[in-house]
Amino acid sequence: MHTSTHLHSEIISAFSPPRTAARPKVIPLYATSISRIVPTRLAIHDALPLKPRFHPYAGQHGVDRLVRPTADGDDVETPTEGPTHKQYAGPSREAHPILISPPRGNLNVAIFHWSTQTAKKNRKITKDAIETHLVVGRCLSEQEPTARDKAREHIESRIPAFKLHEDHWGADVLLREQLKTIKDTRVKAEKRKERRQLEEIDAPGGFGDNVRRIDIRPRE
Repeated sequence: MHTSTHLHSEIISAFSPPRTAARPKVIPLYATSISRIVPTRLAIHDALPLKPRFHPYAGQHGVDRLVRPTADGDDVETPTEGPTHKQYAGPSREAHPILISPPRGNLNVAIFHWSTQTAKKNRKITKDAIETHLVVGRCLSEQEPTARDKAREHIESRIPAFKLHEDHWGADVLLREQLKTIKDTRVKAEKRKERRQLEEIDAPGGFGDNVRRIDIRPRE
């Protein structure tokens, strides 16, 4: 006796059939008890001008003018009242520059990436400013404020790019470096001079031979 088993496979969808949402009921506003919102004009709207009082390039358009509504609805132009605003230069005039803040890290002349010729010329400018206005041997922070400002102006007038540096940091970098360089150079020159004088004293026939030598050995 044979028994046969038949397997039947059935495909079942894992997704629900699409459903359509019911259409919303549209009720006209006039058919409801909701009142229509009417925009109201505040008192501050009458006090404020329709045209802004300040304009960044107001200097190009002459005197600022205000437009104030009248009772009959016509616009009447009247001159601006009250304190005058600072006039700003427009695109056709000299723009107010954005100052460059000092970079992070150690500040030295290398950050400017100058050529050898440019670096030599700018160091000469800085040296002239120091010899004219500052005291050699003092660091920049110990200089007189007025003299320090004159030295900065001396440099910035000859290196225009430094005028855009915030708090004169570019000119200060050059001044600090040259103050130290000049001081070190003078100290080395004085040491060489002293060494040369000592060599002349100790040389044969020098000043040292004319000095009377005293024998301080104890007698027996």
